[in-house]
Amino acid sequence: MMVSCCWRVVVVLVWAAATGYSGDVSQTAGVTGNTDTVRQLERSLLSMFGLERRPRNKRNVVVPPYMLELYKLQQAQLGAPGEQHPEIHTDSPNTVRSFIHKESKADDFYPAHKMRFRFNVTHMPIEEILQSAELRLTHLRHPAASDLQETQPLTQQSMNRRGRRWAASEAPFLQRIMVYDVLRRATRFSEPALKLLDTHVVDARQDGVQALDVTDAVRRWIAAPNNNHGLLVEVVPFSKSSPLDTSHVRLRRSTEDDGWSKEQPLLVIHASDGNAKVRNKRSSVNKHKKGKQVCRRHRLYVDFRKVGWDDWIVAPAGYDAFFCKGDCPFPLPDRLNATNHAVVQTLVNSRYPDRVPKACCVPTELSPISMLYMDDDERFVLKNHQDMVVEGCGCR
Repeated sequence: MMVSCCWRVVVVLVWAAATGYSGDVSQTAGVTGNTDTVRQLERSLLSMFGLERRPRNKRNVVVPPYMLELYKLQQAQLGAPGEQHPEIHTDSPNTVRSFIHKESKADDFYPAHKMRFRFNVTHMPIEEILQSAELRLTHLRHPAASDLQETQPLTQQSMNRRGRRWAASEAPFLQRIMVYDVLRRATRFSEPALKLLDTHVVDARQDGVQALDVTDAVRRWIAAPNNNHGLLVEVVPFSKSSPLDTSHVRLRRSTEDDGWSKEQPLLVIHASDGNAKVRNKRSSVNKHKKGKQVCRRHRLYVDFRKVGWDDWIVAPAGYDAFFCKGDCPFPLPDRLNATNHAVVQTLVNSRYPDRVPKACCVPTELSPISMLYMDDDERFVLKNHQDMVVEGCGCR
């Protein structure tokens, strides 16, 4: 683990050195310098992100709004100084992947209230452990809902309560969304074999998004990719006499549909690669005076635009990686956070400098950053990458 941590920091620092680093306290990584070195370092960093090749340009691809919301939420969690985040631990999801349905001519054969969605999850990294999966469906306020008499309007509070009892007078506005795992496709001689996964109730008077639990189906697909026949979604009214159709639940693209890219069904998979851990970020980790050349943290800003990665990294635009630099003098001050071994090594070095080197100024505390980017299959990934920011330096 320590080797992996050090390698990640070394890659960033060598990258900065290859792209114009001159040793100043504040640096920004750019893309000038030796082309072969930059390409080799790019391959190393892509491997760190779990990518085999550089993703395509994302400029013509719409980022799902939900992924952007998740990124902002994670930024708020990771960015609060002096706080522990027990929810970020080994068993918690630290990777979120989004998948969209690949439209085909077969979609036209389904009635308006029903649709089968196919999602390709075969390229998920083998080291990631599935935690949960949800199908997110957008529903809009039905344009004809206002024409019906509202005998008992719903409040936002009651809408957010799961398992509430609905009044009989509300039935004309209510519709049930059901999602099934397609265990076996239909043939000329048999109906499809379906397993009900989840069901939600929506109100035609409300805009919103329903997140239906499809974890069991995705787990089955990962274990047996050839048995992935998709998800069948059906929308049915509570009341057979309801005059409202189901078109407000966004199952398919409409003619001249400008909002489809943001409202289309989205499969979201939460997974863990086992690298997440509890983090306690200090509010201030560099207490040394700038005038001294002893071991301390220096600023290093990695700008993804300058290194040409802004065409597939959505956020952040860059980040402060920092690096450690400075002397480990004899005797070692307590503030340098030295190990007992470093103290002994420094002592021996003071006596035999030709035989034993000085202790090194290295990162003693590292923290993660949250990144939202497009993978090489044009799917969006939100991931907490560990050990990306130097929080503290010391002599080791």
